[in-house]
Amino acid sequence: MSNFFYRKWMRTKRGFFEIMEVLMAKKIKVGVIAIVAMILMFFDWRMTLGWLIGWACLLTLGFFREKFYAIILDEDQFTVGKYVRYIIFVFVILWLPLLLAFMFPNAINPYALAASYLIDRLILFMSGLFTKENKHGTE
Repeated sequence: MSNFFYRKWMRTKRGFFEIMEVLMAKKIKVGVIAIVAMILMFFDWRMTLGWLIGWACLLTLGFFREKFYAIILDEDQFTVGKYVRYIIFVFVILWLPLLLAFMFPNAINPYALAASYLIDRLILFMSGLFTKENKHGTE
Protein backbone atom coordinates (compact mmCIF):
# COMPACT_ATOMS: atom_id res chain seq x y z
CA MET A 1 0.00 0.00 0.00
CA SER A 2 2.81 2.43 0.77
CA ASN A 3 4.32 1.76 -2.68
CA PHE A 4 1.07 3.00 -4.24
CA PHE A 5 1.20 6.27 -2.28
CA TYR A 6 4.89 6.71 -3.04
CA ARG A 7 4.29 6.35 -6.79
CA LYS A 8 1.35 8.75 -6.58
CA TRP A 9 3.45 11.28 -4.68
CA MET A 10 6.34 10.98 -7.15
CA ARG A 11 3.98 11.50 -10.09
CA THR A 12 2.52 14.58 -8.40
CA LYS A 13 5.99 15.89 -7.57
CA ARG A 14 7.20 15.38 -11.15
CA GLY A 15 4.05 17.07 -12.49
CA PHE A 16 4.59 20.02 -10.16
CA PHE A 17 8.14 20.53 -11.39
CA GLU A 18 7.05 20.26 -15.03
CA ILE A 19 4.37 22.91 -14.42
CA MET A 20 6.89 25.18 -12.66
CA GLU A 21 9.34 24.73 -15.54
CA VAL A 22 6.70 25.83 -18.06
CA LEU A 23 5.70 28.82 -15.92
CA MET A 24 9.32 29.92 -15.51
CA ALA A 25 9.87 29.62 -19.26
CA LYS A 26 6.83 31.84 -19.87
CA LYS A 27 8.02 34.37 -17.29
CA ILE A 28 11.45 34.47 -18.88
CA LYS A 29 9.87 34.92 -22.31
CA VAL A 30 7.69 37.80 -21.09
CA GLY A 31 10.69 39.35 -19.35
CA VAL A 32 12.77 39.25 -22.53
CA ILE A 33 9.85 40.74 -24.49
CA ALA A 34 9.64 43.61 -21.99
CA ILE A 35 13.40 44.24 -22.05
CA VAL A 36 13.47 44.34 -25.86
CA ALA A 37 10.46 46.70 -25.79
CA MET A 38 12.33 49.05 -23.44
CA ILE A 39 15.37 49.00 -25.72
CA LEU A 40 13.21 49.66 -28.79
CA MET A 41 11.60 52.61 -27.00
CA PHE A 42 14.92 54.46 -27.28
CA PHE A 43 14.89 54.09 -31.07
CA ASP A 44 11.26 54.60 -32.07
CA TRP A 45 7.97 54.29 -30.22
CA ARG A 46 6.31 52.83 -33.36
CA MET A 47 8.75 49.91 -33.25
CA THR A 48 7.92 49.34 -29.61
CA LEU A 49 4.20 49.41 -30.34
CA GLY A 50 4.57 46.94 -33.22
CA TRP A 51 6.72 44.66 -31.08
CA LEU A 52 4.25 44.68 -28.18
CA ILE A 53 1.17 44.22 -30.38
CA GLY A 54 2.83 41.28 -32.11
CA TRP A 55 3.68 39.54 -28.87
CA ALA A 56 0.27 40.32 -27.37
CA CYS A 57 -1.34 38.60 -30.36
CA LEU A 58 0.97 35.60 -30.03
CA LEU A 59 0.45 35.23 -26.28
CA THR A 60 -3.33 35.51 -26.74
CA LEU A 61 -3.18 32.92 -29.48
CA GLY A 62 -1.13 30.62 -27.25
CA PHE A 63 -3.66 30.93 -24.44
CA PHE A 64 -6.61 30.09 -26.67
CA ARG A 65 -4.67 27.34 -28.44
CA GLU A 66 -4.29 25.48 -25.13
CA LYS A 67 -8.03 25.82 -24.48
CA PHE A 68 -8.85 24.61 -28.00
CA TYR A 69 -6.55 21.59 -27.73
CA ALA A 70 -8.38 20.59 -24.56
CA ILE A 71 -11.62 20.64 -26.58
CA ILE A 72 -10.08 18.58 -29.38
CA LEU A 73 -8.98 15.90 -26.92
CA ASP A 74 -12.52 15.68 -25.53
CA GLU A 75 -14.47 14.09 -28.38
CA ASP A 76 -17.83 14.97 -26.80
CA GLN A 77 -17.19 18.73 -27.03
CA PHE A 78 -15.51 18.80 -30.45
CA THR A 79 -17.54 19.99 -33.44
CA VAL A 80 -16.57 21.07 -36.93
CA GLY A 81 -18.12 24.48 -36.26
CA LYS A 82 -15.80 25.05 -33.29
CA TYR A 83 -12.84 24.06 -35.43
CA VAL A 84 -13.84 26.48 -38.21
CA ARG A 85 -14.31 29.30 -35.67
CA TYR A 86 -10.87 28.56 -34.23
CA ILE A 87 -9.24 28.70 -37.69
CA ILE A 88 -10.98 32.02 -38.41
CA PHE A 89 -9.89 33.32 -35.00
CA VAL A 90 -6.26 32.36 -35.69
CA PHE A 91 -6.39 34.03 -39.09
CA VAL A 92 -7.88 37.25 -37.67
CA ILE A 93 -5.57 37.49 -34.67
CA LEU A 94 -2.44 36.96 -36.78
CA TRP A 95 -3.25 38.85 -39.97
CA LEU A 96 -5.48 41.75 -38.90
CA PRO A 97 -2.78 43.48 -36.78
CA LEU A 98 -0.24 42.97 -39.56
CA LEU A 99 -2.64 44.37 -42.16
CA LEU A 100 -3.41 47.40 -39.96
CA ALA A 101 0.31 47.94 -39.35
CA PHE A 102 1.03 48.00 -43.08
CA MET A 103 -1.94 50.31 -43.67
CA PHE A 104 -0.87 52.71 -40.90
CA PRO A 105 2.95 52.52 -40.69
CA ASN A 106 3.07 55.94 -39.01
CA ALA A 107 1.35 54.43 -35.97
CA ILE A 108 2.59 50.83 -35.85
CA ASN A 109 5.85 49.56 -37.30
CA PRO A 110 4.85 46.54 -39.42
CA TYR A 111 8.39 45.16 -39.52
CA ALA A 112 8.65 45.03 -35.73
CA LEU A 113 5.30 43.25 -35.61
CA ALA A 114 6.42 40.76 -38.27
CA ALA A 115 9.73 40.31 -36.44
CA SER A 116 7.88 39.29 -33.29
CA TYR A 117 6.02 36.62 -35.29
CA LEU A 118 9.24 35.33 -36.85
CA ILE A 119 11.16 35.32 -33.57
CA ASP A 120 8.35 33.37 -31.90
CA ARG A 121 8.49 30.72 -34.64
CA LEU A 122 12.29 30.63 -34.36
CA ILE A 123 12.08 30.13 -30.58
CA LEU A 124 9.54 27.36 -31.08
CA PHE A 125 11.77 25.67 -33.65
CA MET A 126 14.90 25.99 -31.52
CA SER A 127 13.18 24.69 -28.38
CA GLY A 128 11.87 21.74 -30.40
CA LEU A 129 15.41 20.82 -31.40
CA PHE A 130 16.53 20.38 -27.80
CA THR A 131 13.51 18.64 -26.27
CA LYS A 132 13.21 14.89 -26.11
CA GLU A 133 9.89 13.67 -27.45
CA ASN A 134 8.28 10.53 -26.09
CA LYS A 135 7.06 8.82 -29.27
CA HIS A 136 5.91 5.55 -27.77
CA GLY A 137 3.81 6.80 -24.86
CA THR A 138 6.00 5.08 -22.28
CA GLU A 139 7.96 6.64 -19.47
